[in-house]
Amino acid sequence: MATDTTQRRDWVLTLCALFGPAAWAVFIAVNYALEDPLACSPGASVKGQILGVGVRTIAAGVSLALGGATLLVGALSLVLWLALRDTNSSGRRPWMALAGVLNSALFGIVILVGVAPAVILRTCAPSP
Repeated sequence: MATDTTQRRDWVLTLCALFGPAAWAVFIAVNYALEDPLACSPGASVKGQILGVGVRTIAAGVSLALGGATLLVGALSLVLWLALRDTNSSGRRPWMALAGVLNSALFGIVILVGVAPAVILRTCAPSP
């Protein structure tokens, strides 16, 4: 029974450590797809909109959702790290929890800063 709990905790630690980079990769892919191929292609019926919603709004929403989720996973990693640290656990588990905290903080901030281009830059601007 204890090994089942340990294996479950290992999976959670692994997911917490990898969630930040994965969310950042999704953020990059979605924001690229929003601007160039989808909203601003020559075949787009209304430039700068997808299903009647502005690309800037969608990009900011994606950024806030992924950034918020990443920071929540970071908080979970922090709770796990504190619990593992208090039990004097040694080995890779505390390090994985700490990696989850640091990855989530780093990638969460990078994703949330991604709101700025969505707010500042114009969409579908003609190239010079």
